[in-house]
Amino acid sequence: MDESHSDRDPLGPVSHTRPVGIIALTLLAWVDCALLITLAALLAISYWRDRKENPQDLSAYLGLTITDLSLLTLATISAVAGFDLFRFKKRGRSLAIVAMIFMGFFGLMAIVLEILDPGREAAITWLGASICLLSISSILYLHSANVRGKFTA
Repeated sequence: MDESHSDRDPLGPVSHTRPVGIIALTLLAWVDCALLITLAALLAISYWRDRKENPQDLSAYLGLTITDLSLLTLATISAVAGFDLFRFKKRGRSLAIVAMIFMGFFGLMAIVLEILDPGREAAITWLGASICLLSISSILYLHSANVRGKFTA
């Protein structure tokens, strides 16, 4: 009756099978985390290089610092959401829903910018529409009864 250590799943309950949608959203959260950290690092490098050339523009540097800290905060939230989704915790589901709402706003912003300034590239509009579609489908998926029932406290 003694279970071997390899039979237990350290990342989540053994009684649940992970649906493909949860795995995809988990991977999306982790990739998003990596992209946000990379973007924050590139922004910090850019800030470091430009501060020697334009030392008088302190308000812009303050804005860049706040943006950099916000990106790192979003990366942390994305990583936590990914781990909690993988472990079937309600917090992960809630964080993923909130993240998809914000992602949908970014997609909508890309579409609105195209409407207001029609000379932009069509790829940005298609990217915005794809982000909106991904956000809406993810929110609907996470609200479905089958998926909602798998999450615990």
